[in-house]
Amino acid sequence: MKNKDLNKYLDVLINKIWKIMPLMQENQENALKYIKSLNVELKGAKNYFSSTYFTSIVFSIDGLSNGITDYNVVRAKVLECINYVNKIKKEIKGIEESPRTLMT
Repeated sequence: MKNKDLNKYLDVLINKIWKIMPLMQENQENALKYIKSLNVELKGAKNYFSSTYFTSIVFSIDGLSNGITDYNVVRAKVLECINYVNKIKKEIKGIEESPRTLMT
């Protein structure tokens, strides 16, 4: 997968992570189903990323999928994950400017 494609995926991922917050406010049961689905996707996508930030995202979403419903905890994890996605995007940008690679 090309870095350009990874960046597009990360843009989509930001939106998917943000979606957790309004879902949690509207219907916690539906939010947990969504988080579990996102968790499955991330576990599949982690084969394309060697970044520790991506691993942290997977761990955080996995933790949320175990039924954490405290909105403040969820909000903190969502913001943390978005921050990690942006750091991965910066890593990819750095790779495009240097010969090392982020992909496995």
